[in-house]
Amino acid sequence: MNNPVKDLAAQDLNHIFERFWRKDTARSDGRHSGLGLAIVKAFSDLLNFDIRADLDEDRGFSVRLSL
Repeated sequence: MNNPVKDLAAQDLNHIFERFWRKDTARSDGRHSGLGLAIVKAFSDLLNFDIRADLDEDRGFSVRLSL
C-alpha cells in the first residue's frame, strides 16, 4: 500500500526510521510523534526482517518488509 505524500523528498528517506524524526522541524501540528516507523524498524530488526522505505512520485511513499 502506498501513501500519497506532498512534502517528502528522497533525502528524507535516510531519516525515516529515526525516533522522533519528522519532516516538520517545528512539530507544530501535534498529530504525530515520530515513533511509528521507529517501532516498526525495531521489531523488524528483532525478527531479522529487512525493511525498506521507498518514494515514488507517481505512487507515493511505501515501506516494505521482507525475510
